[in-house]
Amino acid sequence: MEASIEFRVSPDAKPEALSGLRESVEAEYPIWQEQTDTSARLEVSSAGVQSSHRRDPAGFVAWTAARNRCVAFGVRRFAFSQLHPYDDWETLRCEARSLWCAYLRARESTTVTRVGVRFINRILLPRDARLEDYFSTYPKIAEPLPQHVTNLLMRLEMPRPEQKALIVITQAIEKVPRGETVP
Repeated sequence: MEASIEFRVSPDAKPEALSGLRESVEAEYPIWQEQTDTSARLEVSSAGVQSSHRRDPAGFVAWTAARNRCVAFGVRRFAFSQLHPYDDWETLRCEARSLWCAYLRARESTTVTRVGVRFINRILLPRDARLEDYFSTYPKIAEPLPQHVTNLLMRLEMPRPEQKALIVITQAIEKVPRGETVP
């Protein structure tokens, strides 16, 4: 359903530097939307309540005409997403790398502070499917208990200290919308 790559970066880029990216990718990504960061402050004291808010430019999000690919050029992040259908990791990686390089050229300096890769897949299984027949990672239910599962949310977090990384796997069962059938 979706594959995405995200880099969080510092220091913040200048929004005006990012606006120059439009020229380099607009032919492939013609739909543009400005992003803003909004913050609010509420101060309560014996003298009363004071509030203020602020909106700052945060970058741009651009979509292909088919709206199946999206790139975010942000002051603190770069992200690339490929919606369904996506071909394979190699195609996704090459497109993201090309856009990432354009992003780097627009910035003065960059330190990557976080990298994220996410795949969201929808896998239709028969109603009587056994999870172990389809997945190598699944919850094992003790035999005395009923084996039919109607709801599932499993999240695994595996630290990788040598890489300063965390691997997260989340599996869930999505309810089948009324009127749809599962083979």
